[in-house]
Amino acid sequence: MSEIVSSYNPAEEGVLRISKSSFGTYNKCPRLYYWNYIQRLSPPPNDAMVRGTLIHNVLEVALTEEKPIPDVVKTLEIKPDLGIDAMNEIMVALTKKFPDWELVEAEVKHTIPYTVEFTDDEEQTHSYDVLLVGKIDGVFKDKDGRLIIVELKTGELGSSKVQRTRRELNFYKFMLEEAGYDVEDCRYLVIAPDATNVDVALKLESSKRKTVIWGDTSGIAYLEKPNGRSYNTTIRKFGEAVHGINNEQWPMNWSEYYCPEWCEYHLGCEQEMLE
Repeated sequence: MSEIVSSYNPAEEGVLRISKSSFGTYNKCPRLYYWNYIQRLSPPPNDAMVRGTLIHNVLEVALTEEKPIPDVVKTLEIKPDLGIDAMNEIMVALTKKFPDWELVEAEVKHTIPYTVEFTDDEEQTHSYDVLLVGKIDGVFKDKDGRLIIVELKTGELGSSKVQRTRRELNFYKFMLEEAGYDVEDCRYLVIAPDATNVDVALKLESSKRKTVIWGDTSGIAYLEKPNGRSYNTTIRKFGEAVHGINNEQWPMNWSEYYCPEWCEYHLGCEQEMLE
């Protein structure tokens, strides 16, 4: 089977490519998608991004080669990092708590053709061919045969990040289902080795749908049962995003706080609003 031609830019050849990140970007702000994926003005990786990639690589090697994290760190000659130490503590705790888990896959690249059916506000139905792409940090199977979809998150864990991560895992659940996996009764596992926000951790722990595992020095992991309403909302927003991207709709989602503080392109948007 020949490789499907795809692009994040609907004006280019091939079908529209959709990843967890591109979907999340359009959902956050269509104009940000335009800058990053259409104009390709993405800023170079900062120190936090480089470190995040490094920690992901450590977990990938540990899972795929079935090695303890300290051995991976030694082999790769990585400098000491408290986040990696916390990730190791969390992984050891998870192994003790769930000794029967079996690894299904780690960092496997998925490319899945899919057709989106979207009904707009005027009750007109549109059909779009897309290519779902992504690499999941890990997928396990528990003793009852349920899939555990894993997402590693570096950096602090705030309540808004918890919500974004849930949407990302919803996307992965959808992608795995289209790949032929049985996700009917799956679980989500979020590993957050840098988390220090006790209030967020205690709120997660108070939920009946979640199990929280604490690192010895810092960081948490939490296992949760997907929420049907959240999943359905994600799928609806996915359809909206595919429709908007295909029709080259790039409205800005302006925030007085987020945009000037965090967005690389806020000056362009401010200038447009003043014109």
